[in-house]
Amino acid sequence: MVSKAVYPGQIVAKDYLNKKLRSVSRALYYTPKEERMTERRQRFDKKVVIVTGAGSGIGKATAHRFLDEGANVVFVGRHLDKLETASSAFPHNRVLVVEADVSSEADVKNFVKQILERFGDLNVLINNAGVHAEGTVDELATEDWQNVMKTDLS
Repeated sequence: MVSKAVYPGQIVAKDYLNKKLRSVSRALYYTPKEERMTERRQRFDKKVVIVTGAGSGIGKATAHRFLDEGANVVFVGRHLDKLETASSAFPHNRVLVVEADVSSEADVKNFVKQILERFGDLNVLINNAGVHAEGTVDELATEDWQNVMKTDLS
């Protein structure tokens, strides 16, 4: 028997795929995987999500997760080849790839305009892009410090 999620305070006996849950504590938080996946994939259905720094690492993983959960995702970054590779496994109608530098106000205005033209809305921003400059604050050149501040905090 497969049932809805079980929450604390409920005592439920069930036999899921002929595997008996003998411990009440194991049953308390049990939700069948198929049900979790269905619920998860509906959370961002038809929402538009921007992920900056989406070409690799955490940004790429974040963009993929939002796509898995039903969102239309805008992959933003400075390296077009990485962005295209990161987004290639997903339907083109749900993905927009934008090569842009988030420290440039003109680039940001341009990609927001592209997003609104393509999807008509904007719901979530994951501001993941970041740069790193080697050295301590007193060792950094002014240009390096300004680049870090413009990219990471703008």
